[in-house]
Amino acid sequence: MSSGGVLKVCVVGPKSSGKTLLCKLLAEQVLSASSSREYQPTAGVRVQELEFTHKGMARQVQLWDCSGDPTYEKYFQVFSKGTKGVFLVHNAAKDQESDLEVFYRIFAQPNKLTMAQVCTIGTMVGSEEAAVPLKRKLKSLDHFQVDLQGLVGKENAGSAMAILRPKFETMVDSVYG
Repeated sequence: MSSGGVLKVCVVGPKSSGKTLLCKLLAEQVLSASSSREYQPTAGVRVQELEFTHKGMARQVQLWDCSGDPTYEKYFQVFSKGTKGVFLVHNAAKDQESDLEVFYRIFAQPNKLTMAQVCTIGTMVGSEEAAVPLKRKLKSLDHFQVDLQGLVGKENAGSAMAILRPKFETMVDSVYG
C-alpha cells in the first residue's frame, strides 16, 4: 500500500559523474556491461520512478536525474522545486567539491533540506581509482562510495539500492516521520 505522496530526490552533480547510471541501478534496471559504457548525456532532466518499502509502507520515489551541463543551469531552480532529498554525485577520482557546493546551494538550501536529506556519492569505475576526499563544507554529509562497474550486470540488480538503502530510510523518516 502506497502512502504519503511521492518522495522527490534530485540526483545532481558535474557532467559525466555517473548520475544516470546510478539512477538506473537504483531503479533496478538491469544493464549490460556494454550499455553501461555508452555515454548518453542527459538533456535537461530524466525521471526514474521506483517503489521503496520502509516500515511496511510502500513509498513512491522519483529520482530526478538532472543534467550537470551548464547549458541547463537556467532550469535548475525549476528542477529543484519541491525536492525532499538530494544526492550530490561526483567522480570520486576528481576534486569536484566546489561543483558539489554549487549544486548544494541550488538544490538543497532553497528547499531547507536537513543533513538527513542530503548525501554525497562518489562514483568510480573499478577499484584502481584513488578517491579524493571531501574537505570543506560537504564533508559533514553522509558519504557513499559506489563502484559503478561492480554493480552492472544481471547478478547485481538491486545492489545499488542495498548500498543506499540506509540513506533512503533516513530520508523517508525525516520527511514522513
